[in-house]
Amino acid sequence: MRFLANYYVILSGERIMKNLLNYATILLFILGFQRSGLFAQTKLESLEQQLEQNLSSEDRIRVLNELAENLKRNYPKSAFRYGKQAYELSQIKKVQEGTASSLVIMGDSKWNQGYYKEAYTFYEEGKTAFEELGDSLGIASTRHGFAIVDWRFGNFPKALEQEFKALMIRERNGDSLLMADSYYWLGIFHTDLTHFEEALDYLRRSLRIAKSYEDKQRTANSLNFIGRAWRKQEEYGRALEAHNESLGYYRELGDSLGVSDYFNNVGSIYRREKNYDEALKYFFRALEIQEKLNDQEGIADGYNDIGTTYMQKGSFDESITYLKKALDISQRTGLKDDVRYAYASLSAVYDSVGDYQNAYFYQRKLMEVKDSILDQKKNQAIAELVKDHEEETRAQKLKLLELNSSRNQLLGFLLLTALLLSLVFLIWMISRSRLQSKLNKELSRKNRIIEIEKHRSEELLLNILPKETADELMMHGKAKARSHDEVSVLFSDFVGFTKLSEELTPHELVTELHHCFEAFDRIIEKYGVEKIKTIGDAYMCVSGLPANSTQHAVNMVKAGLEMQEFLTNYKKKRLEQKIPFFEARIGIHSGPVVAGIVGIRKFSYDVWGDTVNMAARMEDHGAVGKVNISQATYEIVQNDFLCKHRGQIDVKHKGKMDMYFVEWVI
Repeated sequence: MRFLANYYVILSGERIMKNLLNYATILLFILGFQRSGLFAQTKLESLEQQLEQNLSSEDRIRVLNELAENLKRNYPKSAFRYGKQAYELSQIKKVQEGTASSLVIMGDSKWNQGYYKEAYTFYEEGKTAFEELGDSLGIASTRHGFAIVDWRFGNFPKALEQEFKALMIRERNGDSLLMADSYYWLGIFHTDLTHFEEALDYLRRSLRIAKSYEDKQRTANSLNFIGRAWRKQEEYGRALEAHNESLGYYRELGDSLGVSDYFNNVGSIYRREKNYDEALKYFFRALEIQEKLNDQEGIADGYNDIGTTYMQKGSFDESITYLKKALDISQRTGLKDDVRYAYASLSAVYDSVGDYQNAYFYQRKLMEVKDSILDQKKNQAIAELVKDHEEETRAQKLKLLELNSSRNQLLGFLLLTALLLSLVFLIWMISRSRLQSKLNKELSRKNRIIEIEKHRSEELLLNILPKETADELMMHGKAKARSHDEVSVLFSDFVGFTKLSEELTPHELVTELHHCFEAFDRIIEKYGVEKIKTIGDAYMCVSGLPANSTQHAVNMVKAGLEMQEFLTNYKKKRLEQKIPFFEARIGIHSGPVVAGIVGIRKFSYDVWGDTVNMAARMEDHGAVGKVNISQATYEIVQNDFLCKHRGQIDVKHKGKMDMYFVEWVI
């Protein structure tokens, strides 16, 4: 059976070998999936058998369209073929209702394959056919199709407008399930616009209706996007809860597209949690299903997700390969949002590897796409405004001519004058109201863009400054320097860096530095240590600020030991591969500092004081693979670590000083 071919896709997402409970879960799923697959197969076989019977033209058209409707989600190619047969027979037999329905189904089939321009054409023809029939619900279905295509092309205002029009028709007709569909898509649109409160409200409305009708497909879809809305708010626990519930329904339905969405969503959560290897497993499982379904938009999304994950993982060559695949499909199918995403990611990955020429090229392409989208929306809004104004003016003039012809010349003249004045005033009021409405919408849109950009700026600021300092800077435009009586400062420096730089290409050297410093960043984050800066191959960080901590010295020494442990393990791997490696000296000193930001452009957070100089001296007089600490630091941590006294060592400008190598944690 065709549905059973999806088993291995689902099973590959389960960690079968983890424990016995997973075996039981998989077994129960297979049984449920078989039952649902057999039910769906029986229904499809029943419809196919009806086609072999001697049916009237109207019944044959109905069965063909019903077959297409049941296949369009998971088998869109087959759905399009049946829809086309229904359309051709409807044209021959002049069955206008069959023509209209088959056009929408063919549009849905093309949409499910990611061919949005073709889908839009079918929806336009379907709308004309339904208007001739006077079928309001049919018109609503085409407006719903327009909304989804506009959304895929990044035209969110138009998508919202079309979906609201569809919803109003469905509400007037009292069709609850179709209302649920509109609520569902309005929830999706608001999620993409980061209006999460509105998004969750619409999605929950859709879910309530779906559950009241025991409609498992709509229930699963609503839960799926509720999970996405929570994920975008970084509520990963709630997101996984919703996604896991949706997976149960998708399995029961035998819905491979839904399962693909589940894999993609879980992969996105793992990526946000920086578990890149696990994220890639789920993204590749989702991609495998999308390729079988030939879903162009889904494939483009998959390539973008995989490419971005490889970039964040530091696998830049693989990242570029998949992002270029995503860009190729997105450009061919006209998916502007996916094109924009690919450009942004390619610019970032080329910037990461130091290829600034390509980074600039894709950044410029990104700005062109953004400008194109903005110009398109602006021109469309102006065209609609002019069209509305002309139609209203034309209608008023016709009424005026009819009135004038039924009156005598004098009365007509006076009345014409009064009407003209009223008309001018009315047109002015309507135009002013419409313009104000358009301006308000545009202002609201720009405010949303500003909020998004502000959020991005804040994220960038938090990436270079401690949160307390960043908050103060954003609130007051400046941040005061502050004294800290007790902190610990760490310096690390790679030994033989100059010689190593001669053995490696610039790209290889930067890649190695990035790998090591990325590991250092993760280690100090674990111990609540604040990174200050890197200067070439030197790395500096401070423990005990901006928030005071009694454990500043202990945390810093633990971080230093873990840094040396990382470099030792990394050295073993590099030696096995017979390639150069980094080794480092690390020095730590404890005492008072002054911390703050300097300058007004490209400012950075820094610390000053003799404590900083002493920490640098500890590093200078340290040894490869060791953590060298001062007497001041030793007095704080002596009960937590086994330390080896090195005696008194002569330090430039400081005289003889006691130093200690930290051996291990007690």
